[in-house]
Amino acid sequence: AAALAAAYPVLISADGAVMSETLFGLLVVLALLAAYGFRDHPKWQRAIHLGGIVGLAALTRGEALILLPLVVVPLCLRAPRRAVTLVAATAACAAVILPWTVRNLTTFDRVVPISTNEGSTLAGANCDAVYRGRDIGGWEIRCVPPIPGEESVQAARFRREGLEYALDHAGRLPVAMGARVLRSFGLLQPLRHARNAEGRAETMEVLGAFAFYPVALLGVAGAVVLRRRRAPLYLLLAPVAVTAIVTALGYGVPRFRHPADLALVVLAATAIDALLRRREGSAERPGPGDQARAPVPR
Repeated sequence: AAALAAAYPVLISADGAVMSETLFGLLVVLALLAAYGFRDHPKWQRAIHLGGIVGLAALTRGEALILLPLVVVPLCLRAPRRAVTLVAATAACAAVILPWTVRNLTTFDRVVPISTNEGSTLAGANCDAVYRGRDIGGWEIRCVPPIPGEESVQAARFRREGLEYALDHAGRLPVAMGARVLRSFGLLQPLRHARNAEGRAETMEVLGAFAFYPVALLGVAGAVVLRRRRAPLYLLLAPVAVTAIVTALGYGVPRFRHPADLALVVLAATAIDALLRRREGSAERPGPGDQARAPVPR
């Protein structure tokens, strides 16, 4: 998995861009490691560790809070002391985020728990330009015109306009949401996204657009392997779900797939490992007549 991640153009390009995805990906991986540790040893101290890392990830990108219902809650409900571990994890997450939230409450005119980005996201993802045509499922800056006022007030107005447009065009919303998911998972205009990737290295993005497909297919095979082994699969599928949820509610772009890419690398490595083990087993298995020719051990 480490070798695959080191050579995967998608992850190389993301790190080179020096955007939030690099730190966010690291924290998501640390959260998954903490989740596996808590699953093996469900103690309240490990619940605090897990909740704190999710809080740090949420300060990097707010969608990390989706890991609470997808990862933290199911793990805590399976723990011997369910209430204690759940309260410990949730409190740790809140404690990490709280200082920043207090700062925002004392700075902005409107309530801003973590960020104001969701306002412009909703406005740019819900307008005529991205509900039909070539750009369906994308984001349009022309739908977010500059308006006077303080930042949180602007965000509130953008949020309201985006939600109102979505409700007024509810019939087109499922189509737009489907296009968003296709875009993020490289199934709609992948090369166009690669060549217009917000300042990232174009060559590496194009290579990543092609490399994603074998990694994704191997990831699906790895998920099947884990399923057959009856290993818990939901922890590795949680980052994929985060990508799908954020994309469907926001807009589609491969950059939002970063958590899913990390999980797919691990799943792909699982498939490769299973294949290598099967080949080694076939090579070591004696063929017809080999048993009779083998020397009798003393």
